[in-house]
Amino acid sequence: MNQMFVSCPSLETIWADGFTSSATSGSLMFSGCSRLVGGQGYVPEQMDNHNELNYGVDGVLTDPEAGRELVSSGLLCANARYNSVGYQPWYDHRHDVEAVEIAADMATYDHVNTNYWFYGHQSITDVTGMGNLCGVREMQHTFNSCEGLTEIDLSGLDPSSLEDLAYTFGGCGSLVTIWADADWALPSSGVSGFQTFYQCASLVGGAGTTYASSRAGYQYMRIDGVGGARGGALLFWSNSAGNDAMPSTAVPYRGQRRHRGLSSLRIPSHSTSF
Repeated sequence: MNQMFVSCPSLETIWADGFTSSATSGSLMFSGCSRLVGGQGYVPEQMDNHNELNYGVDGVLTDPEAGRELVSSGLLCANARYNSVGYQPWYDHRHDVEAVEIAADMATYDHVNTNYWFYGHQSITDVTGMGNLCGVREMQHTFNSCEGLTEIDLSGLDPSSLEDLAYTFGGCGSLVTIWADADWALPSSGVSGFQTFYQCASLVGGAGTTYASSRAGYQYMRIDGVGGARGGALLFWSNSAGNDAMPSTAVPYRGQRRHRGLSSLRIPSHSTSF
């Protein structure tokens, strides 16, 4: 069963009724199956093998009687400068989506704009994979009114291409923590963003800086407390040496989370170049 489904990028579901695997080997069975999701939300890794031929939380099979339902699919242009809501294929389900995963293959695009991607998605509580986006330029209203978000991880996201951060987190009243790499720094010029943190009343920076309406612009999308300077909005976490720049009392626990299921949204790449 070696490489049985290798390089099947359009494969989304493997339906199976009463299947029990007797396979004893099967390497790289799902390599390149970036859209495949199991019945309980599992997305296979590149090195997965025959052990994942099951219906469990770490399995790729879907039981027709108990499987998930694909409620929406479609395309959007990854680098378009969209300027209003409603264009997203998932927009009609904005009140149902609880978790978002940006797939690893999104890194194939050399630049991306995320304007309005999750605007008004009030039930989202978990976002992963932001670091898979390369050359992000515009983030207008990306998470505007995501009232369910309490934290978001921007680790791996390179900010050097950012140009527009208008209302990126506007109206995220429950947002407390924004994770970023320790070396996060916006471009020294060419970036703007009115009210990036509009009404983010719960937000606290790594050195303890709390939200104020006077600190809501893009200028405050920086690491709080580096070099003793207060007034940044970001809280960072790093495995590298030097992460003691953030007071240990300000470090909340961050565990590994996997929220994928009926109410999840996965954004993969597509073979078409935009």
